[in-house]
Amino acid sequence: MLAILAMFVTLVTVHYQAPLLDARLQNAFERIEGLDRTLRLVAQNQGRPIKLRIDLAHGELAAECGSGGGDFNETYTLPAGIRLEQLCVDQERIDGDEATILFSSAGTSATYAIGLTIPDGRCRWLLVVGATGQTVQVNGDDDLKQYLSFK
Repeated sequence: MLAILAMFVTLVTVHYQAPLLDARLQNAFERIEGLDRTLRLVAQNQGRPIKLRIDLAHGELAAECGSGGGDFNETYTLPAGIRLEQLCVDQERIDGDEATILFSSAGTSATYAIGLTIPDGRCRWLLVVGATGQTVQVNGDDDLKQYLSFK
């Protein structure tokens, strides 16, 4: 009886793991989109640039606008099971540990794409158009190349 119960638990876990990871991935994209929108608005409202530091090694995005009144700091760490795999800024692929995206006082940035991976190896990209903040979710490198040519 215990063996049957263990098999059932394993089957249910495997069956629901993929949808759970997909939901976490979607949540991560929505949080990154929200952070991007917030940074654009704060930069415009404060009339000064804001830096978004992206730490690929730790899966963390941190916004900083310091020195003086109206300081703004916000950090977002990816959910469990989601890895920040790659980053493209303008036409350059960033493979290092960290990169910075500058949001101007007008609320614009460079066009960038963040590649997130789930444990089964699937990679999805979030492409953010720098001038407008419009976002597009893209399935892989080949699809990303339709929007952004990188070196």
